[in-house]
Amino acid sequence: MDKCKHGFDHACLICGFTHIDGKKVWFDWAWQEQQNRNKILQSEYERLQNKLKNVLEALDGESSNSWGLWKEKADMLEQGASNAYEKAYWMVKEVLGGETNNES
Repeated sequence: MDKCKHGFDHACLICGFTHIDGKKVWFDWAWQEQQNRNKILQSEYERLQNKLKNVLEALDGESSNSWGLWKEKADMLEQGASNAYEKAYWMVKEVLGGETNNES
């Protein structure tokens, strides 16, 4: 890498450049690029959070449906399904750092 007139080759606050991904970039561009990357990451994070919320809602719904069928029919298969859905729900909550004090 070529050195600037101040003797720096990687970054210079006086000249206003740095290196990102092996390319020499000027601070204004680097800041804008960082903001763009942050927006993309935030968007992906929100998309995944919504997806996880939908999974939790689906698991909760399936647990409730199976529980209702179990109570209606006294069907042990539905009781097992209800317990499995509830367990899966709380496992996902635990991974996400949610409350886990509801053990079945």
